[in-house]
Amino acid sequence: MISRSSSNSTRPTKVRLRPISLADIEILRIEKNRNREFFFDKRVISSQEQVRWYRDYLSDPDSTLFVVESGSTPIGCIGYRKRGGIVDVYNVMTWRDAPKVSGVMSRALHLVVERARERFSGLPIEARVLATNPAVGWYERNGFVPFSFKTDTTTPYVVMKLRPPTDLPEESHD
Repeated sequence: MISRSSSNSTRPTKVRLRPISLADIEILRIEKNRNREFFFDKRVISSQEQVRWYRDYLSDPDSTLFVVESGSTPIGCIGYRKRGGIVDVYNVMTWRDAPKVSGVMSRALHLVVERARERFSGLPIEARVLATNPAVGWYERNGFVPFSFKTDTTTPYVVMKLRPPTDLPEESHD
């Protein structure tokens, strides 16, 4: 588990990254289906497909996915994985019915970046984001810059690259 306390205008909120477990896969499936317009794969995922995905995830030593908790409340997920010569930040989403706490996902992103740098030292960190996803601006506020624009079949997307550590902003609010 990775955690960081941060303050907002009212009181400090502890942000915790908890590795996903079998108990989390149904909520992950539900939320990915709810948010599928922001993902490359827009299909509705069945429970059986999610179990197969989880089995494959467990067999991939280069992929880590976390449940993001604000205090003790799960509010979303975020992950990173080594793909070729890069680290890909992926499956970033806030759950629709979760309480909204300013800055939690930004702090979670910074924790994931720290962990990815420790584990895969020297590899560039990227995120692939659909060009129509409003999260492009969020990534920019959190130290990523658009690097290239591509199309996956018919879906245009932006490859966002993390700026070097000396250029990173403090923490942005979501």
